[in-house]
Amino acid sequence: MRKMRKNIKILTAFTLSFLVLSPSMALAEIDFAQLVVLESITPEEKFAKKFELTQNALGKAIERAESMKTGLEALSFEKDSVEVGLKDKYLAEADSYLAFYKESKEVLSSVEQLEDLNVLIQKVIDYRENIYAPSAKNVLEFILVFSYSPSVLETANKRFESIKSDVERLENLSLLESGLFSTELELSQKTLEEAGALQTQAKLILLSPYMESLSEDLNIEEGAPTAKQLAEESLNKIKGLYTIFIETGQRVKNTLGI
Repeated sequence: MRKMRKNIKILTAFTLSFLVLSPSMALAEIDFAQLVVLESITPEEKFAKKFELTQNALGKAIERAESMKTGLEALSFEKDSVEVGLKDKYLAEADSYLAFYKESKEVLSSVEQLEDLNVLIQKVIDYRENIYAPSAKNVLEFILVFSYSPSVLETANKRFESIKSDVERLENLSLLESGLFSTELELSQKTLEEAGALQTQAKLILLSPYMESLSEDLNIEEGAPTAKQLAEESLNKIKGLYTIFIETGQRVKNTLGI
């Protein structure tokens, strides 16, 4: 029973953190829109404000690129697999983001004139819109499908097995009526299987352009869900599953009178 109470606490904490996290891992917005011309301040104040905003934006861009690189480096695949090739490709792209933003930050440190600052700002904006955003979208989708989603599913599977084991143990001790929670357990098992199937489909869609055998077998219709959408659907199923976990835990407590 202590183990059951501990599981309930863990499940509650995990659910709260899950809801706070963004499953879509959306691109970080570097809001250079703030770098507007304010007529009510002096040129010196304008320079200082733009300098500060640009410095902060570049710092955040570097942090995001480093986070992407860390996420990619944590992934482990079979040697010479398509996944390894994509991982290396995206690592190189993450390195290029870091190089650009670090170089821009270094240039910024020596800028003294508003005109030069405006030129640098425009250069960074153009890079973000034309190079970073389209490329980073693919990098983040890869991390979502091959790292974040599977780790969430693995945790959910472990929680399910723990709850199932607790229920069976309590049934064997005649503390719970046999089969009382079979509906919840069966629904949880089915949801986990559906979430896993969605993740498998997401991986196939991501890999199919790089694997001829997959491209032939996988007929992706126009308007079909993307890998990102399938991964997010899987995560939503898991999020709903944690509601079942918590409700089941509460019912067990009520049944046991604790």
